[in-house]
Amino acid sequence: MPSVYQEENFRGRVNYAAQCLVRRSGIGSRHYDTCFEMADGDAVVTALLRRAEKNPRLKAAIQREYRIEAEGKDRPGLQGYPSSWQQAATALAHIATRDLPYEARQQRARFHEKYWPEPTYANQEQVPA
Repeated sequence: MPSVYQEENFRGRVNYAAQCLVRRSGIGSRHYDTCFEMADGDAVVTALLRRAEKNPRLKAAIQREYRIEAEGKDRPGLQGYPSSWQQAATALAHIATRDLPYEARQQRARFHEKYWPEPTYANQEQVPA
């Protein structure tokens, strides 16, 4: 069974986060947090919000969870979602739901390129074997 820690398991992370929210268990756990921390969190959030628009239980769970957490901090948006989630979904509104896994892969690649670029050597003969 694929793990939430596997980068290519985008759908698994979306599913796991949705289950945690609906079941009210595991929220705040290392596994739950990892769903959003694999350098493709915007795509995960977008997938969750799109799924929530078709699943009233998930929508209610997101609203319940983030209203409680947001009190005194970041107020939830107009629909009861955190404003940061709304911003992420708005930024990816042009991407079809079926293409979100590909977008997630692109987000991870951009992240890795920015923070862990491939080393370059002035003299290619010095490249370690």
